[in-house]
Amino acid sequence: MNQKQGSFCFQTQKRLLMLFNLIFFMGCFGIGTSLKAQDRFLLPLEGTDWSKVSPGARTDILVQLEKTATAPEFSTLSETDQEKIITVFTQALLRDPVETIRSFSALCLAKFSTEKDNSEIIEALVQAFKYDSSTMVRKTSAAALGNYNLADWQVSLLVLAALNPETPHLVRGGTVDGVYAISEDKKAPFLPFVSDALDTKNAHDRWWAVLTAGAFRSAGAPLVHKLTSMVTSDPKEWIAVESALVLGKLGEAAVSAVPSIRDLLQRPLTNGNLKRVVHALDDLSPFSSDAKVAAYHARWIYPDNFVNDIQNGWFRKK
Repeated sequence: MNQKQGSFCFQTQKRLLMLFNLIFFMGCFGIGTSLKAQDRFLLPLEGTDWSKVSPGARTDILVQLEKTATAPEFSTLSETDQEKIITVFTQALLRDPVETIRSFSALCLAKFSTEKDNSEIIEALVQAFKYDSSTMVRKTSAAALGNYNLADWQVSLLVLAALNPETPHLVRGGTVDGVYAISEDKKAPFLPFVSDALDTKNAHDRWWAVLTAGAFRSAGAPLVHKLTSMVTSDPKEWIAVESALVLGKLGEAAVSAVPSIRDLLQRPLTNGNLKRVVHALDDLSPFSSDAKVAAYHARWIYPDNFVNDIQNGWFRKK
């Protein structure tokens, strides 16, 4: 009997503890309470000693705050309360010892751009991009920066990092993403740096220059001419193909490159590169009948490489 009573007491205590934890969790995040939205959103911030919060709990709080900051209700908060939430993310980005939390914070900050002063966010992202020990955090910070109205020196920071051979591979990917997101008028003055980088002898760096060039959608004839010559004469097949893809993304401005891209199909390309060249022609098809015909013929000549296109009715759609 005593053993049964002891077991019953233990089970009762366990259930009470679970109930207490549930009530505590609901209270922290305002689930099922009658608190106003503003109070509910700020509860995780008030009086929190972050050094005593586990990484999992810190992540949970940031996830909840990210939902808050991207919800319509965010605009109903006072400017002070909005700043409190943003500060949590900037401090997590700059100070949290866990790499994934810092990287997640940078990803969240990419969504917080408002019409108000974003200097705190920009400064935190720049600091993380320049000095964080993690290449992943630097990558996500660089990509996030492109969403903001940057000063000229901050734009040049991203462009030059994308072209710098000493920038880690992963970080370069983030900087290219960031440059893509920057408005055309902001990055246009830095096109000469990209154009010069297209002439570099190192194939790997030349490839990164081609990727970066793709971010300058309104660059015009000089860039189109340079990329077209790379399609024609670059000794590395993968760089010639990448140049063709970038030209395809430039749209109508790159119609003059269609013959050179079409001639790539005469090379003994790998299956993957053959598809990419045809996709570049697809991008130019709305502006050039020659591109449309070349892409169509390639699919007939090499049907095994375009099984998915055939199954999806590509020819019928055309």
